[in-house]
Amino acid sequence: MLLKNYKKTNIAIVEKEGRKMGHRQSWLLAFLVGFALLVGASSLQAQGKKRILEVAILDFNNLSKYEGKMVGRRAADAVAMSLTTLAGDYFTILSRADLEKEVEAEGLSYPLDKVDMVRLGRTLGLDGIITGTVIQVGISRSNGATQAAVEVACQMLDISTEEPITGAVATAKSSPKYDYTGDLDILVDEALNKAAYQIAQQFVSFAVKGVPEFTILTTMGSEVLLNAGSRQGIKEGMEMVVLRGGEKVGRIKVKEVTLTDATATILEAPRGIQGGDKVRIVYEAPPIGKAPLEQEIKEKAKTSLQKTLPALLLAFGIYKLMQKGSSATAGPRPSTCYADESNGMPIVHLAWDYRKIPNPTNIAAVMVYRVPINHPMPSSPTAIPSDSDVYLIYSWRNNLYFDNGILYGGSTPPSTCVDSLQLPVTITRYTPSDDLTSLDTNDVTTTPFVPGNSYNYYVIGINAYCPPAPPDGEARVVYHFMDPIFIGSCTPIYPPTPVSPANGTTLLVNQLNSVSFQWLAVDGANEYVVEVSTDPSFPSDTSKTLRSKPLYLIGNAGELMPETGLTLDLSRFKNAKVLYWRVGAIHREDTQKPPGGYVFRKGYWFTINIEPGPPSPP
Repeated sequence: MLLKNYKKTNIAIVEKEGRKMGHRQSWLLAFLVGFALLVGASSLQAQGKKRILEVAILDFNNLSKYEGKMVGRRAADAVAMSLTTLAGDYFTILSRADLEKEVEAEGLSYPLDKVDMVRLGRTLGLDGIITGTVIQVGISRSNGATQAAVEVACQMLDISTEEPITGAVATAKSSPKYDYTGDLDILVDEALNKAAYQIAQQFVSFAVKGVPEFTILTTMGSEVLLNAGSRQGIKEGMEMVVLRGGEKVGRIKVKEVTLTDATATILEAPRGIQGGDKVRIVYEAPPIGKAPLEQEIKEKAKTSLQKTLPALLLAFGIYKLMQKGSSATAGPRPSTCYADESNGMPIVHLAWDYRKIPNPTNIAAVMVYRVPINHPMPSSPTAIPSDSDVYLIYSWRNNLYFDNGILYGGSTPPSTCVDSLQLPVTITRYTPSDDLTSLDTNDVTTTPFVPGNSYNYYVIGINAYCPPAPPDGEARVVYHFMDPIFIGSCTPIYPPTPVSPANGTTLLVNQLNSVSFQWLAVDGANEYVVEVSTDPSFPSDTSKTLRSKPLYLIGNAGELMPETGLTLDLSRFKNAKVLYWRVGAIHREDTQKPPGGYVFRKGYWFTINIEPGPPSPP
């Protein structure tokens, strides 16, 4: 990384200053600035050691129309619990009692403004204060199922800079509950907990990567030149806080961006801004949407067909236009991550859009990693400890070649792979060399997943690019890691085994109105369903296939369930001769369900023979 920064500095200085001075002077200036960056980078690396951040979490604002009990506090508590569970190695949460005690001692009252929060944070010796908003809460009722949906946003105010430093927005839904008549707050809490888990994952990613800092190379009147550009994620309009010795001395706004540097306008500088000062990006919360996630809690009168038909026709017309204008490269494809089975064995199907990797035409290598659900993904494969449970499960290298400053060749990167119990013992890992000008390879040992355990999957790309050659040197290709891209969460499970009615059981027609089903539980599953059909292909046609309502059950592998059996009315099939039945399962918190909605063992079922009953008495 140091060489990479040094090269970028050379390029930036030569481009901007070379016109005013000779090559000897410009390279001397480049060397001096590069040396300063080396020292600064070493300092940042020293600061990059893991440090536990001490934070307080205030009750969230509630902008939703849901009038449940203390929604904002419940959302804050859910985030606190997820951070404690998932990110205990990175965050310490101040107790509510200690927070309230200090608020009272300081004579403050809610809601707290930024000045109050900074004052409170400094008194308590906190690194940050997390605030948030419950943007939307909705309840949907469809096909007999009730489901809650929420949207939650939060951000952390950095006490030292008095600016928001990171944040997250999450949407989540509760599991659908059929024929539900209970307290809606229970469903809302489930959705809030899921959203809080997503937020905690993003905060862990922030804690692992640390705060990116860049350097002001020089000041130019009311503007400054930065040593980072679009390759480092800098965008026009970004606001940044300026630091000197860790203390805030000003604020700037990015005006113009190139690949390797950026120009920014000084917004405030009470203590002056000078070359060598550090800058951090100020977190900008996304705009809060106003459209409801689901139908409002308060029941609204049903809109007449006369009112809805024009809107439906308009939506259909837009949909057809989008279809007509679409192409294979028109937009990003959604990632795919779901568990299924193959010959009775668990398998995970993964797919991603390689175009989400920056500069996708120059992708030199692609790697896919499996990460335990409660483990953060390191910022790069080189940061993965040797004793970690993070495993490489797939890798691919492009056939790029480099000649005189230009990259040639290359093929379309892959976008799919599978994770299974039959992975190779070793997989090739690719990493940029120490001088970044080549790719190193080494074989790493992988371990199959544990069926029933939940995992996150990430794809990491290595990009190649050719910075302009220096005046007295030759062009070189430079390789670097891109940020990991989240594919999804998944729990590989075995397909459950039917038990009763046993295969080949014979039932009389008059017994079909109450048939009890049981099966063996599998690790990792918490939702099951039974299907009974007149066709062994189990078509979706409801006249041929009956699917039970989902059963939310958790049992140990091999345990008979449900304990009292699942009773179904099969009298609709009284004219059939043979029925086929099977049982499917999923882990309902997974990102995506498999085709068909559940993990069934393909081509495997039990049969039920049907015979006429005794004649009715006269």
